[in-house]
Amino acid sequence: MAVSRGRRSDFCLGDNTGRAHSTGAGSQRRGRDAKGDKRIVLVDGEVVGAINRLPGEGEIRSNLAVGGSAEKTELTEREREICAAMGPELKRRGLIFVGIDVIGGEWLTEINVTSPTGIVAIERFDGTDVAGLIWDAIERKLPLPAQV
Repeated sequence: MAVSRGRRSDFCLGDNTGRAHSTGAGSQRRGRDAKGDKRIVLVDGEVVGAINRLPGEGEIRSNLAVGGSAEKTELTEREREICAAMGPELKRRGLIFVGIDVIGGEWLTEINVTSPTGIVAIERFDGTDVAGLIWDAIERKLPLPAQV
């Protein structure tokens, strides 16, 4: 799988089948339905957890902030491939806390870097201290204090 970039707002993943999956504005909502989407949280390029987000009654968006609900989930093989392709690039860019959205276990639709949600639900379902992992990653990037 290859990772490439088009416009600044696009991030494409392609594989040896010739398929390309873009996160450009035109594809962000493609395929969302009653099954919702999966929010996968990465810290310093590594997957730390995921939840399936389901839309609320009468809503097509599955965002938790608009009434969506979360359920425990596992990653598919394809989702692991997407994360493996993206993780190193996210880390290289210094993006410590990122939430990506995948639909149908296959299609990357969004990359959230300013305010990804879902860590409370991940912690509730898996017991993972995501906030602690974020702070650990931040602290690893800080210079050590000078020895006196």
